Amino acid sequence: MVLITDYSTKSSFQTFNAHKLLMASLLTFIFEITPLAMSLTVNQLQKACVDSCVECVEACTTCAVECKKIPGMGACVEQCETCIQACKNCIEACKNEYTNLEDFIEECITACKACAEECEKHDHAHCKACAQACLEFIETCEDLLE
Repeated sequence: MVLITDYSTKSSFQTFNAHKLLMASLLTFIFEITPLAMSLTVNQLQKACVDSCVECVEACTTCAVECKKIPGMGACVEQCETCIQACKNCIEACKNEYTNLEDFIEECITACKACAEECEKHDHAHCKACAQACLEFIETCEDLLE
């Protein structure tokens, strides 16, 4: 920004216009940076959501693989696989900034709640880790919906 003042002619009109231009530039800058700051906050929350989704996918995958080895764990495997798919969809929605991101997050939260509820019924370490990852995802991503 350049403040132009013509002191040789002592023109107050030029000084006034220069100040007006400076103020307009400052206001433009403020209005341009405010949405940027807000989007950084949203992007940080989306990154946290993606990170939490990745952890959830890893825990659910381990749980599903291990539960397939145990008779009677079909419901747990099914919930884990549903959760994995919902998390993958949520990751893609966050990374590509889908306009209906909230729908994907809500779908993932619903799948994670069901998965955590099923996994909490079992004493296996992989089930407990899966339930914990699902609950952490829910906690992290509910902030995006507020």
